[in-house]
Amino acid sequence: MKKEREPGQDSRRGFLKKLALLGASMTVLATATDVVTEGQGRADEEPPADREAKGYRLTAHIRRYYETARM
Repeated sequence: MKKEREPGQDSRRGFLKKLALLGASMTVLATATDVVTEGQGRADEEPPADREAKGYRLTAHIRRYYETARM
């Protein structure tokens, strides 16, 4: 014979299923958010000033070269 279930047992089982689904979806959402925002800074943050900037700089040596190279 079938065993009769208690009246609250079905609702408890459904609650636990929903809780497990919610936990899994929150984990996926948190992981996806980390992947999308990785490497992106906040909009109000300024990039750090690099003291040893690379690239073209107009120095006294360069100015002297430009003055001697004029025709």
